[in-house]
Amino acid sequence: MLALAQRNAERARLRQSDGRIEDFVADDTLQPGDVVVTDQGFRVFNGAGNTRAAGDFKPVDGAAVPPRLRRSLGEMEKASGFRRNAPPP
Repeated sequence: MLALAQRNAERARLRQSDGRIEDFVADDTLQPGDVVVTDQGFRVFNGAGNTRAAGDFKPVDGAAVPPRLRRSLGEMEKASGFRRNAPPP
């Protein structure tokens, strides 16, 4: 029961996130291949095991995903208005 309460609290915290990768590092529900939207653009989680780090989140264009998915994610990222190399908000 405590674990469920902790997970629910973590999910609530992430819903209020400003998109920093550090916020996603703490999410123990992520699976390899999951995509997250960060303040640095779309990122693909490729970590494994119980330890996570910011380096486990790769930009879509450098992630090990099928080409068709890479194109789709790139189109969604572009449509979102995200601009690479733009100054942080």
